[in-house]
Amino acid sequence: MFIQRKAEIVRKGKAKGIIGHHINNVKHHPRLAGNPNNIRFVTRKEHYRLHHNGKWRKKTTGKMIKR
Repeated sequence: MFIQRKAEIVRKGKAKGIIGHHINNVKHHPRLAGNPNNIRFVTRKEHYRLHHNGKWRKKTTGKMIKR
C-alpha cells in the first residue's frame, strides 16, 4: 500500500488519508517550518496518536528525517 500512496503523491502532490506532520512543532521551532526533513507523513490515526490522543496544542519534538 505504501508504494501505491507514494506513486499517488508523485502524481498528484498528495495521497488520500495521508497527512504531513511537523516532527518539531513550528510554533516553538519556526525556522523548521519549511524544512522537508521536519515533516513526517502519517495517517490521520497516527497523527492523532502523535498529539497524545488529541491534545493538539501539545508541543511536539523529535529527531528529523534525513532525506
